[in-house]
Amino acid sequence: MLSQISSYINLCASIFVLLSSFIGSDGAVPSPKASTELICPTLHASDCYPSTFQPTEEFQIVKDDQALPPGLHIRMNLATGIKEARLNVPEHEDVHSDLVIVEKPDSVDRHPEHIKNVGIGDQEESSNVPIPHDQTVLGESSRVRQPPFEPGEAATFEHGMSQLRNSSATISDLNATLVTLQDLCHSGNWGLKLTKDSNVTQFLVHIFLDVSQQLSFRSGAALLLATAIRNNPEALAAALAHFYNDGWPIDIWPNQPLEAVLLALLHEHSPKFLIRTVFLLSSLCQDQIQLRKFVMEGGLDHLLQVFQAEKGVEPDGDKLRGKIANFILDHIIQADFPEPSKDRVEYETFTYDENENPMSQQESWIIVDESLEIPEIPNPKRFEKNLKDWELAFDESRRVLSKKKTHESVVAWESVEAAREALRKRLASKANL
Repeated sequence: MLSQISSYINLCASIFVLLSSFIGSDGAVPSPKASTELICPTLHASDCYPSTFQPTEEFQIVKDDQALPPGLHIRMNLATGIKEARLNVPEHEDVHSDLVIVEKPDSVDRHPEHIKNVGIGDQEESSNVPIPHDQTVLGESSRVRQPPFEPGEAATFEHGMSQLRNSSATISDLNATLVTLQDLCHSGNWGLKLTKDSNVTQFLVHIFLDVSQQLSFRSGAALLLATAIRNNPEALAAALAHFYNDGWPIDIWPNQPLEAVLLALLHEHSPKFLIRTVFLLSSLCQDQIQLRKFVMEGGLDHLLQVFQAEKGVEPDGDKLRGKIANFILDHIIQADFPEPSKDRVEYETFTYDENENPMSQQESWIIVDESLEIPEIPNPKRFEKNLKDWELAFDESRRVLSKKKTHESVVAWESVEAAREALRKRLASKANL
């Protein structure tokens, strides 16, 4: 009997030991390990999300600290920097205007010090969008087919264009129209369609120049034109063509866009207005001929005067300096102005065929080639002197901005510092040649 009891006790002990191997120290059976670790920025469980992005067939926003598995269709909004991704499912053959990125597994360095600021998608509110450096941009190397127009957008766009052509429209209506069209023209299709219209394009430059108009109205015209041509080579070529066509009415539209910008830099004093002027200048100077003309016509000297001018205690003065520093960094520091390969450059002039339905998807533009004489090459010695003047200006501005604590001054200091460092490297490399 005792032997049976002993055997029973030994059996229970064995079962207890076996169970203990599955039970934690707190007596609870552990749950299976989660397939994906979570990131919890707050103490609320509802704010947690997977550390590795979980793709579906629909685009979803990717958090900054999420890892991305390979083989996804990724797009980025260049205006906001927001990244979205989904499974790489087959689509229609049309190429969309999204920035399509394929990330190489374990190759993208996500540390902030390795992220380069590039001056794309610049608007008056933000100039640089960070893009990781080890990414491959896919798509056609030249012309990108835009997504089809939305019917509602087409009606809104055509109504806005008719408002700008309407000589009896009120300033209030025109201001509202500028805002509506500016929002649409972030899409390359609408930017191109707007700049193909010679009357509207020339009207925008005319309003920008008209000192009798309210600054907000003139500023809105500059912003709309700059948005339409920004990162849109076809729209930029179409816009410039209207001003280099020998047949256009010089007596009504006496100034080309770049000349209008130079006049504004010389005579205007409002920081808010000048911020949008610099945005328009930056958009125009994506064309190398316009950039060369800007330097040849003393634009760097005019811009330096604006940069060094006292703009009062308001934050817009510091913001303006930051925008100017970004322009110098993006367009001037690496400019070398090589000998042109030919004596003339062709722009495309677009004339609208009134017999076609303006709401039609079918393009109905007659393309006429016009030519523009390329300006001389900037004097190398004068250009280097310009750069040294800017180095001194950046040094002084950096010192002044470092004493301020506002958000605008901090952002401006970062822009000035980036331009200053790049400029010093440029000058040092030239000195060592």
